[in-house]
Amino acid sequence: MVKLFVAVFLFAFILSTSEACSCTPENPQRSLKIYCSADLVAEITVFDTQPFGGNFYEFSINYTTVYKMPTKFNETYPTKIYSNQQSSACGMKLPHNLDIIVVGNINEYNTFGPKGEIGIAMCSYLDAEFKESLKNGTFINCSELKNV
Repeated sequence: MVKLFVAVFLFAFILSTSEACSCTPENPQRSLKIYCSADLVAEITVFDTQPFGGNFYEFSINYTTVYKMPTKFNETYPTKIYSNQQSSACGMKLPHNLDIIVVGNINEYNTFGPKGEIGIAMCSYLDAEFKESLKNGTFINCSELKNV
């Protein structure tokens, strides 16, 4: 009985200390916060996916609409974006030949691709209503964001 208790305890401890992707809960300002803190928000089409650097996906993309882009790219939009291959690290694999809105940030620590490139993550998604607002041309005012 003691061995069973120890085994269950160790299993629970391992599960509680393992790393996993955990997204913030839904709330009325979640999409606004994600949009305002993002470097890139764009509607794209993925036409190729390749493994990159052992841990990443490299997506070759075309832009349909750009809503937000880092000034460092000077209107020469990157043709590749990256994500971690592991879903437990909030990585994701994008579908091909579909228009999708993605949210990305410039990688600072090689978490979602090469440093200095655009990385995307599972938790950086916009809700359907927010996406529709973007598509309809609604101006997004980040100065109204509370508790950034």
